[in-house]
Amino acid sequence: MLGADLIGIHFQQYCNNFLDTIDRMLEARLDRDHFVAEVRGRATRVRPLPISVQPWAWIASTIPRAFPSGSGPSPTSSTGIRSIAAA
Repeated sequence: MLGADLIGIHFQQYCNNFLDTIDRMLEARLDRDHFVAEVRGRATRVRPLPISVQPWAWIASTIPRAFPSGSGPSPTSSTGIRSIAAA
């Protein structure tokens, strides 16, 4: 991972933990003010880059239906879980 220019980690606390791990496990120079780890002359920035996950209902609404209404397979599978095409 430290071969990358930038490592994005979900939360700031996780960035701190990652830098702590580098500090304990590797011979590295850390710049905690700028969240940079330098290993063997290569600098890698570590930044919190939160992501969001869209709910399944929204994803399913963006997919065109595979079958017109009233034709094709049942909207629920044998497990009782709705298929995306039926959403």
